[in-house]
Amino acid sequence: MKYIGIDCRAIEEKPTGIGNYIKSVIPEIIKRDKSNIYYLIFNNNNVYRKYKDKYSKLTNVKVVTIKSKTQSPLSQFTLQKELKRFKLNLFITDIFGSVYFIGVPYILIVNDIIGVKNPKFVSFKYRLYNAIHLKWSINHAKKIFTLTNATKNDILSYINIKSKKIKVIGAGITMPKISNMESLDIRKNYNIQSDYFVYIGNDKPHKNIRGLVNAFIKYKKRFKNSSELVLIGVPENSSALIKRKKKYIKPLGIVKEQEKLYLLKNSIALVTLSFDEGFGLPILEACYVGVPIICSNIDVFREILDDTQTIFVNPKSIMPVVKALNLLYTNNDKRDELIKNNRNLIEKYSWTKTAKKIIKEIK
Repeated sequence: MKYIGIDCRAIEEKPTGIGNYIKSVIPEIIKRDKSNIYYLIFNNNNVYRKYKDKYSKLTNVKVVTIKSKTQSPLSQFTLQKELKRFKLNLFITDIFGSVYFIGVPYILIVNDIIGVKNPKFVSFKYRLYNAIHLKWSINHAKKIFTLTNATKNDILSYINIKSKKIKVIGAGITMPKISNMESLDIRKNYNIQSDYFVYIGNDKPHKNIRGLVNAFIKYKKRFKNSSELVLIGVPENSSALIKRKKKYIKPLGIVKEQEKLYLLKNSIALVTLSFDEGFGLPILEACYVGVPIICSNIDVFREILDDTQTIFVNPKSIMPVVKALNLLYTNNDKRDELIKNNRNLIEKYSWTKTAKKIIKEIK
């Protein structure tokens, strides 16, 4: 029997990214591995209490709290002391910089290394963080978990590390039931008055929101239809360009999960033009609700999809995006073809499969 700590500090009240990942895979690990004791480690008291109540009756789970913050420089020195009382044999974490002195073998979950591959997308401070902390943490980890082969290949290209140390554990999709709310009411709530394309994600530079907006503006000027572009997860004050084009570009910020799925389900298509990614959860969500996809032709998206399942475009070129938008707006047969070909895609990705891979690697 091992005592295994899982770093849950990224799970917030409304988790995104890696926080959602950890939140989704934990129940599957706990359900399938009764031979080890798992310590779920939080520093958000509200979230900690919820998990404490949820798992209070399970003998293989201990829900605990620590004071160390994930990105605090001080946590480099305090984390070891706080973890010592749990007598861990292994610590699973996604935090690059907080593992220098913890005194416990650790497995590092790496979603992407965008800051190393494309330093222009991050601040100088984060560039320095990646150059020092990321490489050090990867080199000293017992194992590296990645979501995709694309990220594994990136690590091998940019960091001197043995391939066998990196394990691709994949990802899953949580498929909630869509309630009986009328989609028309949701549209009214957000002042969406026409048919629309949708983007789901944040507005970080590598997401290429500016390129998406510029392509949509070009599309509107050329074809002059009434369609709109809905940006889920992008705040209204994201950029001056979005503010100027508010007539047909709708930045909604973060919306409720049910509303997000309804807006996606009733859209013309999902459009994502990222320059780089670690995975593509919105792509799986689009397949789940049955809408076609336009996406950039980057390695990670090509790992998930093929040419029969999406329209691949060069994210640096406007006109291919304009043509793809018009094709899916005007051609229902093409939309139906892509939806049909995507139907079984989500069967490849499940938290059960991911959990089984993790359990295999920690035994």
